[in-house]
Amino acid sequence: MVQNWRVASSHPEAKSAIKRYFTSKKETENRVSKNKAEIHKKRQATYERKKKTLRRRLSALDKKTNWSKDKKELVRGLLSSKSAHKYMSSDEEGDDGFISHPFSWESESFRSVKDSLDKKFLETCPVRSKRLLSKRTRGSLKDEEPPTLPEQFM
Repeated sequence: MVQNWRVASSHPEAKSAIKRYFTSKKETENRVSKNKAEIHKKRQATYERKKKTLRRRLSALDKKTNWSKDKKELVRGLLSSKSAHKYMSSDEEGDDGFISHPFSWESESFRSVKDSLDKKFLETCPVRSKRLLSKRTRGSLKDEEPPTLPEQFM
């Protein structure tokens, strides 16, 4: 495999993968040298949890039968946007699970949409998968600048 790296590098996908690999190596070295590796690790873990929450809510949205088509499309558009992870509550690791801090700018309707999707996910989630889910408790409000959201969610 290593001896044919020149052949592999003639393919655009391989070139991109090789470039990404060496860029990642350099970025990792920079973070370690600047003592920012731990901060990056925590930030990535938070981002991945938010992405997982988004995937769960999108799968629950498909299973919602009592919502109108318009409401589903509105919520899907919001949850499918590039910046959707910014609308997810941040989690903080606690002694027994995670503490979820809802945003101060969230409206009651947006919070109820999120709660409804979470409830639907738990209803449709297999028992074995439920056991693997971390316990979450609702914590205090988190004060942040509100993002640009449709009026229904503000």
